[in-house]
Amino acid sequence: MIGNRGENVQSIKRSLSAQYQVILFNKVEPELSWFNPVAAILYQNGGPAEEVMQQLRQLKQLKPQVPVLLCRSGEEAFRGRECPPGFNASLALPGDLLRLHELLPELEKRRLGLARHLQLAWQAMARSFSPPAAAPAPPPLPVAGAQPAAQGLDARLLGAFELRAGGRILPPIRSEVNRAMLAYLICNGPERILRHKIIEGFWPDSAEEAARNCLNVAISSVRRYWKEHGTGQLEISCRDNAYFLQAPGPVNTDVKTFLRLWERARSLERAGRMDEALNAYRRACELYSGDFLESVTRNIEWVESTRSKLKEAYLSALDRMAVLLMERALYQEAEDTCRKILDIDDCIEGAHRQLMLVYCHTQQRSKALRQYAWCCQALKEKLGAGPFPETEALHRRIVSGRL
Repeated sequence: MIGNRGENVQSIKRSLSAQYQVILFNKVEPELSWFNPVAAILYQNGGPAEEVMQQLRQLKQLKPQVPVLLCRSGEEAFRGRECPPGFNASLALPGDLLRLHELLPELEKRRLGLARHLQLAWQAMARSFSPPAAAPAPPPLPVAGAQPAAQGLDARLLGAFELRAGGRILPPIRSEVNRAMLAYLICNGPERILRHKIIEGFWPDSAEEAARNCLNVAISSVRRYWKEHGTGQLEISCRDNAYFLQAPGPVNTDVKTFLRLWERARSLERAGRMDEALNAYRRACELYSGDFLESVTRNIEWVESTRSKLKEAYLSALDRMAVLLMERALYQEAEDTCRKILDIDDCIEGAHRQLMLVYCHTQQRSKALRQYAWCCQALKEKLGAGPFPETEALHRRIVSGRL
């Protein structure tokens, strides 16, 4: 969902989260390419129509095949019920929330296509009679713990910030802004980043001249840090109002490896290789040692945005991992995984339901009932709402002894 500053956004996310993983973006960003969504929702809350159409054009450049739904609230919803060109549907919220639920399964089926549905049906039938054929192996990943190349740079950005150059740990960077700036350049690697894009991510509310001065100071400080402590010929170059990193060796980050493991796990799941998928999810979650740049406490928009998206990916990996563990009756590990989810957000009902099931399968019915009570309390205190029908139905089954 793009445009998360409306009063209806959290209710939309909450309504959809039982069936879908909903990821929020302030605006159209390159990180959208990490995901392969059923649909993208552009949320307009009284903003100008041209701004929404600009977002649509940017979105189509990043994900040309993804269906796009326009959701509007307030007066915009009633002035613009017709569907603008380029959108698959235009919805007025909150009245059209039910229609949104009906549209998403249709779009998912359309994405799969009839041929794919037939293929899935055939594969399911074939698995009933014979072992599944081996699926093509996803591309190999770098071996965990491998030593970096002599001129390479390794950056740990999840949890505690750490840099290694040529295998040597570099001294910490005292300034949070400089730390975030170097992380920004490392994450983008050799990709050219326009000056105004960096300013937008770091100093969006500053006057242009002041923001340029802040950028120049930060770049100069990072260059000086690297000259004093780095090894090899890593350079921050500027050309045509754009900055980019030049490094003679590989630049590796735990973020890149985490996302690759997450994508690998999802690919293995789609191929029906569930045990391998579970192990890939395990490795990804082990790598997530903390929030992105957790030592940066200043309000830097790029850091906050990236941190939020990576946390959503981590929660998604934990959720799928918990489901696969439950299917294999690995109840203790499933319980630990669900608790990690609830430590981050105790309003995620799926994790509460999984824990209720864990306790039922391990003959701890009273714990399952207490978990339901905790779920209801968290939802009431933080969201002012009750549990989903699925959670209430599970609770009734436990109370009646049918589970």
